[in-house]
Amino acid sequence: MDDKDKDLMLDAMFEAAKSLEPGPSADLLGRILADAAEQAPSPADAVPAAQPAPGILDQLGQMFGGWRGAAALTASAMLGLWIGYADPTGLQSDALGMDVFDTTEQTLTFDPDETSLDVFLLEG
Repeated sequence: MDDKDKDLMLDAMFEAAKSLEPGPSADLLGRILADAAEQAPSPADAVPAAQPAPGILDQLGQMFGGWRGAAALTASAMLGLWIGYADPTGLQSDALGMDVFDTTEQTLTFDPDETSLDVFLLEG
């Protein structure tokens, strides 16, 4: 058998397959639907299960707005504890090193004779 004969035989098989009805037969579909109707529960049998009453932790969690609200409240409380416990000396000076809570007048002086980067801050 050469390739041309194989192609003709394959074409004949494809033509025969095209004439077949695609999908399952009507008899098979009828049996499947009958079996499904037999297995399906009736609406009278479908009674919702009783929900247990929420516990005290569930009620407390819902009072704070769920887990997101409880997490935000916890983070805020921990931040408040940390701010209250931390030593405030680091908060008493601003970025220039001046004491914020000091009532005496302070001035910044730049000595151009010093060899530091302060010289670059001067205009001129």
